[in-house]
Amino acid sequence: MAWGNNENKLKACQSCRALIPANAAECESCGAAGHHVAEAGSLSDPLELLGAWPVTMILMMVNVVVYAWVLIYQMQFPGEGGAGNGFAFEPIRFPDVLGAFGSVSAPEVRGAGEWWRVLAYAFLHGGVLHLGMNMYGLWQAGRMAEELLGRTQYLVLYVLSGIGGGLVIIAGNTSAVGASGSLFGVIAGLWAHSYRRDSVLGKGFQQYMMMWLLYGVAMSFSPRVSWQGHLGGALVGAALAFFVLPAEDLFRQSMRRVRITQAIAALCLLAVVVTFGFMARNLGRVRESFAVVEVSRTLLNLTDNLRERDRLQLMAAMTHKDSILRADEVKGFNENFTAAFGDAPDKITEAKINQTLVTAHAAVCADIGTLERMQVLDAEIGQIQERMRTALQAGCAKAAINLSDLKKSDALRSSADKASYDAAFADYWQWVEKRAVLSNQRVDEILPKQWVEFVRSYLKRNNPPSDKTEPTPVR
Repeated sequence: MAWGNNENKLKACQSCRALIPANAAECESCGAAGHHVAEAGSLSDPLELLGAWPVTMILMMVNVVVYAWVLIYQMQFPGEGGAGNGFAFEPIRFPDVLGAFGSVSAPEVRGAGEWWRVLAYAFLHGGVLHLGMNMYGLWQAGRMAEELLGRTQYLVLYVLSGIGGGLVIIAGNTSAVGASGSLFGVIAGLWAHSYRRDSVLGKGFQQYMMMWLLYGVAMSFSPRVSWQGHLGGALVGAALAFFVLPAEDLFRQSMRRVRITQAIAALCLLAVVVTFGFMARNLGRVRESFAVVEVSRTLLNLTDNLRERDRLQLMAAMTHKDSILRADEVKGFNENFTAAFGDAPDKITEAKINQTLVTAHAAVCADIGTLERMQVLDAEIGQIQERMRTALQAGCAKAAINLSDLKKSDALRSSADKASYDAAFADYWQWVEKRAVLSNQRVDEILPKQWVEFVRSYLKRNNPPSDKTEPTPVR
């Protein structure tokens, strides 16, 4: 593969690796037409489907396009750390967008049987710097590999090295994304290729590749870098160059090996296409889960505000003092009282308690607008959201409870509005459980564990009534 102007230059035949004029229509050594066919009647080069574009450029473009796809896809889902419905240069961690696209890990592959991930991860990256470093390495090493080995052998080396890195990641019970497994395979393959060439040029190239490998080994000890992927890719790349991909002299002598390599390249190309098919299918499946996460995030936030308001009211109701209130004089109370209503016992006043209660009540009432703007996924959750909104509106039509109100009744005012909200919240959770069953998932596979624990604790403590006779089972 010649880069740049082809006039008066030589290039290696893609079939037999003989040096021929760059603009030759047929190889004088093996008779390959257009340098992609070994001879009449033989297996066609599968990379003809890619046109005249260098494979390195195609691989780089695919990686960049997939990264842009991830960023665009995540804009419709809120994420921890700030992606929320806006543009971000980094893939968000939760909802796990990279997991949806195909990050490799033992539970998804060995547990769920999603083996397509052992190649999909090699086209994903965790950030702009991660993508940039791998693409720079691919630009440097990939061009050399494509020139020395040819498009067919180079594609085989890249794809199988990526799969090898993914398998070692699984064996190590870790998770990862990135093209570095494939990149290490290419570098190790170039080193092995040069090692087999007993010449001054081969030895010089071997030393150059060894520098790249040592740099990669040093990078493997950096935080959040998967050395397992690097190791797996390098081992597969070196093994292919030593034992499978023939040296130039052997290649000329055996057109059978040409055909075998072309067949393997066709399978590698098919594996990439199938992998992206599974990736698109998985994105459709998890889109439902992401939508449930978005609804749950909003409902849990406003429920937490409601719980905090009730907690503060209960704490305030435990005192009957008219003057300055001291935490150590409140019977049966603990240090949480001080944390809620003041910095020190002698700073806890009735005005301070009332102000805290008003602020908590206002936070709950502000959630009414959030409910009105929420996405409605289906009729059932739409009705639940409306019941919650109605309950909050009824409660917010009343003024915030103050300490005087609590002293008069010696207890919290009975709130039918709160009971209505809790009943709607219980129905929301049954809706989540049904969605999990329909998508063949567990609830804790859709929502973070701490969210699930919060809901179950809240429902157990409040024990709200519900119209449902039996909860939907969760596997």
